[in-house]
Amino acid sequence: MATVFSPSSQETFKWWAECQPINFYDSDEGLIRSLEFYCHDAERLLTYQDRLSRFGASAATVLNEAAQTSNLAENLPILQSAGGELNDEVLYGVPYHVIGSQLYATGVMQLFAEPIDHVLAMAFLHLLSLNGEAGHACPFACTAGVIKALSALGTDEQKQQYLPRLLDPDYTRLYHAAQYLTENQGGSDVGSNRTIAERHPVHDGDWLLTGEKSFCTNVTAPIAVLTARPKGARDGTSGLGLFLLRQRHVDGTLNGIQIVRLKEKLGTQSIATAEIRLNGAVAESLGPVDGGFKNMMRYVINTSRLCNCFFASGAARRAFITADLYATHRTAFGKRIKEFPLVNQTLALMKAKSTGILAASLCLARMLDDVESGLEDEERNQLLFRVLLNVSKYRSSVLARETVLAGIECLGGNGTIETFSVLPRLLRDCIVYETWEGPHNVLMARLYRDLRKASALNQAFMCLQKVFKNVEATELADVCHSALRRVETLRVEIEKELNGSDVEPSWAFRAAMDVFGNLFFLARICAEADFHKSAEIRIDRIKAAQDFWRYTCPASP
Repeated sequence: MATVFSPSSQETFKWWAECQPINFYDSDEGLIRSLEFYCHDAERLLTYQDRLSRFGASAATVLNEAAQTSNLAENLPILQSAGGELNDEVLYGVPYHVIGSQLYATGVMQLFAEPIDHVLAMAFLHLLSLNGEAGHACPFACTAGVIKALSALGTDEQKQQYLPRLLDPDYTRLYHAAQYLTENQGGSDVGSNRTIAERHPVHDGDWLLTGEKSFCTNVTAPIAVLTARPKGARDGTSGLGLFLLRQRHVDGTLNGIQIVRLKEKLGTQSIATAEIRLNGAVAESLGPVDGGFKNMMRYVINTSRLCNCFFASGAARRAFITADLYATHRTAFGKRIKEFPLVNQTLALMKAKSTGILAASLCLARMLDDVESGLEDEERNQLLFRVLLNVSKYRSSVLARETVLAGIECLGGNGTIETFSVLPRLLRDCIVYETWEGPHNVLMARLYRDLRKASALNQAFMCLQKVFKNVEATELADVCHSALRRVETLRVEIEKELNGSDVEPSWAFRAAMDVFGNLFFLARICAEADFHKSAEIRIDRIKAAQDFWRYTCPASP
């Protein structure tokens, strides 16, 4: 009698490797159609289609493997020691540089030069972020912010010196950038920063910076922007200046920068985040010294927060792809697990959440393009953009974390195994996304102050109402009608909070902003669904809108 061998676990799951996507862009018609909806320059989008397709293929294959490998313990960035003393060398493994060369070769940073095209640029970031932070999503955000700050505030000499290198697609030549803002004693309370700037005694126009910075991600970047308080300037944020710092002098020596240690983080481990000490580092002011905080927020932090939304959209999309593939192929109790109603509904909600994050994020990118290109009134729309950006940064990171956790649940025990899928790493990265560029309660405080201005409140709610009222798809009539009613009651709830005597937001305000953010995401799904139907595009955004509405208001029909 022949011996029967049970298949090994590797053979049992052979299908898992074989069913993985080979192109994140070409296989995502929803993303392709969303770009058609939000791009203001159809011809420019057409010229970038091949680059997006090639990068989508690279992200699903070469970058996917490199991101996994670079996150292994033996390949994480390390700080070299020399003679027992910490020196300036942070070393990365080969996989880290593979990702960087593939990303920047697309020419994506050139999209931040005039005319700026945030929609297209963020499409590349979304594709990159399907592999998590991967060591380069943060540098992307920092570099984009520095390009924008230099373009808007830099002198002609600064622009000529730095912009060509920041826009260069050659990874071996380009400058990527960092931002050194946080200090231990304040954290998000930037006004308590103690780093001091003194005018250089010899070189007119230069400054000497002395102090410590606590969260310096992408610490190996050739240039960085940072805040410091000119000696004698007032306390608080109004006394901060914005400065441009080179990592090294022209002769290659370190510019008064000491890397104290690298931080051991829960997530985003493939990129070095350091504590540094500035010992008379030579820097240049970027823009008027007395406008440092305002310019930092507008060009650096807002750009980072927008990028953070796309970190979340990539993570959520990858979680859905992973869970959907698994549920489609995995059998249990005699049938594919996708056939079980609870699994099927979990997947539907994951898809709806990832769709909402991307739709809202692309809408924000388009808003910024319209404002900065002069198509929309900047002063009137800047406050609305800030409100929608801050609530989206908050909600997108929460929804992404929820979506990744749901994906892990769909995979069961396999979902917790580091070598089985990307999901454990995505979860760790998502937790970092939730605190990066403003933890939730800090964003709530900013929203609370902004919405106390009547114009901001009116604009925010008119934005929601306009979309729901204009949707013509009959399949969404019930959703839009119910959403409009919820918008009206929500405004009453928020106005009650804003009209109180408290100077800080309550938990009830935060709960109300949860709903507001979800309604904004729902509105953008509905707008896309309406566009798709009118153009006879067969993308099921209508079901995504219905599913997301049930998530937003579970008691509603």
